[in-house]
Amino acid sequence: MAGYLLYQIQSNCVFFERRLFVRSIHEELFISAREVFLRRRAFTLIEVVLSAAIAVFVCAAILKCYTIASRRSFYASCSLSANLEAMKKLENVINATWKYTAGGTNIFIPSLTNNDPENLEMPVSGATNLINCTNYTTVTQVSTNPPYVMITVKCVWYYNGLGNFTNTIACIRGPDL
Repeated sequence: MAGYLLYQIQSNCVFFERRLFVRSIHEELFISAREVFLRRRAFTLIEVVLSAAIAVFVCAAILKCYTIASRRSFYASCSLSANLEAMKKLENVINATWKYTAGGTNIFIPSLTNNDPENLEMPVSGATNLINCTNYTTVTQVSTNPPYVMITVKCVWYYNGLGNFTNTIACIRGPDL
């Protein structure tokens, strides 16, 4: 009974709206519970400010996660496209004819090992946001008996001011029989 009364002075006197009322015990229970409800009905300014601050932090975190996810998604698509460019160049070199000669070191057509500047094959709108890449192809003789070469293709591409990235593909190939 005393827990509900916030401003109890004596057992049957309560301050309510800066006026002194004298009540019976039954009225005191009913009115004091109503007073508690009326006093707890609204938020204080501190509660409103803290809830607004929490809402701002949550929205900022969601926005930051969205931008990070979109940046990582774009990086992944660039990396996949660079990998496909390197694979395309590797297939061109692998499909070239190589007839083994006993003392021959120049096994492929020299035009296959040139540095090829290209654009990453990505869906873009307009021609202003193309991403350039360069394929560096090297052919290294691994062994002469049996004759094997290692073909390495490096696709170097630049990403949004973060620097150059390299995707490398290598395979070993023998001569055509």
